[in-house]
Amino acid sequence: GISSDLRQILSELPHNPDARLAVDVYVHRIVKTIGAMAATLGGIDALVFTAGVGEGSPEIRKRVCEKLKYLGLALDAAANETCKPDADISMPASPARILVIATREDLTIMRETRRLVGSSINGRHGKEQTRPSLTIDETN
Repeated sequence: GISSDLRQILSELPHNPDARLAVDVYVHRIVKTIGAMAATLGGIDALVFTAGVGEGSPEIRKRVCEKLKYLGLALDAAANETCKPDADISMPASPARILVIATREDLTIMRETRRLVGSSINGRHGKEQTRPSLTIDETN
């Protein structure tokens, strides 16, 4: 293949047939998976793009949404090209929302750590040691 970096593959789209094939297969697999899930659920309320490609590739979002129009997705092309997470990139009248959401793995790790550990930890010899409580700003 050309590369495992989708950014490089996308940059070669205009002049490299292998890049076109790679992107076509990549989008096909995404659409196939979403289509299967949507069929099981009886439709979708929103399609959420996240992580590296989802947050950073307007081209992939556009191609996926074009193939999934039948689910009620109406992409706002200008919003798709200029958005930064967190954003709604669907047309106002779109029956299903198209969202670009930042991943925030750090927040998930922190929540799980807090859930598992709590605000107190057993110290040596079975004595409970109280730790300062952890305050989390979840508005970001």
